[in-house]
This record gives sequence, structure tokens and C-alpha cells, in this order.
Amino acid sequence: MIHTLMRSDLTIALMACVRDCSNLLASYPLGGGDYSAYVCQVRECRNACIECLEVLESYQVELRACKVQAAKRACEALISEGENANHQPKDPCLESCRRCIEECENVLA
Repeated sequence: MIHTLMRSDLTIALMACVRDCSNLLASYPLGGGDYSAYVCQVRECRNACIECLEVLESYQVELRACKVQAAKRACEALISEGENANHQPKDPCLESCRRCIEECENVLA
């Protein structure tokens, strides 16, 4: 019998956001150049999503809502910074953040 892990939509959205933010960070040279504020926000978003994932996978139930809210705020800040930096609307990182925000709102509702 094959056992598969069932992942929630929020977990999948967080994982995609972490992946896309990590890929974006890997593509920028150290120092960030003209996009240093954006790169810092990408790093913050990735870290918030990682922390949220860790709490969701642990038994720290009392911290879950707090970390989901933190991930949502970090994604919102990244989208805002991306719009200010004139990034492409189809930037995979921004798309992942939009999906993550949607799933966070569903969980917090």
C-alpha cells in the first residue's frame, strides 16, 4: 500500500511561495543593485512562509494563527514592493504571494 501525505491548500501555497522566492533570490547578485529593497522583502516573505510551514507541521497549535497572519502580511508587503519596483505582474513570486494570501484568508476566515 502506498501512503501519500495529504497537504492543505495553504501548505501547498506556502511551499510554492518559498520555492519561488528562493528561486528569485538565487537569480539576484549579492547586493541586489537597484532592487535591494525588493530583494529584502522577498527574503522576509520567504522566511515568514518557512516559519508558517514549520508551525503548521508541528504541534504548536497556539502559534498557527499568528504565523498565518505573519505570512499573509509578508506576502502583501512583497506584492506592494513589487508594484512599486515595477516588476512584471506575472512574476512567479508575486503570483505565489497572491495565492498564499488567498489561502491564508480562507484559513483565517
